[in-house]
Amino acid sequence: MKCLVLLIISLFYFSNLSHCQTGLQFDSLSYNFRKVEYGTSNNKRKLCFRNSSDKPVTIKRVRTGDGGTMAEWPKEIIQPGESGEITFIFNSKRIGPNWKTVTIQTNLGVTILRCKVYVIPPSEKESP
Repeated sequence: MKCLVLLIISLFYFSNLSHCQTGLQFDSLSYNFRKVEYGTSNNKRKLCFRNSSDKPVTIKRVRTGDGGTMAEWPKEIIQPGESGEITFIFNSKRIGPNWKTVTIQTNLGVTILRCKVYVIPPSEKESP
């Protein structure tokens, strides 16, 4: 069982490394957005990147995995060395830990980011 868990973790880790061929270099491939309040619909976080390739990059599509999560991204061409950001918008409908996958497709490839958000139940929100 331990070998299976180790194999799955390794595959996930190395598959993310191979998906970094988009030309975009992010601060991290995994983000922890900590706690958000239950029922809030406008939890925005910025995912900053830089075009580390020697080619212009166009972000074609950003998928967030479900209807409760959205993303906004630059539609213009990102020249080599330029920076930008993708805004990750999380709707807190499910209490507890939530893992969201953000798949970024560019003209050079695909990058997969993982975002963790912990939704605070209404009773905890009112506590000091």
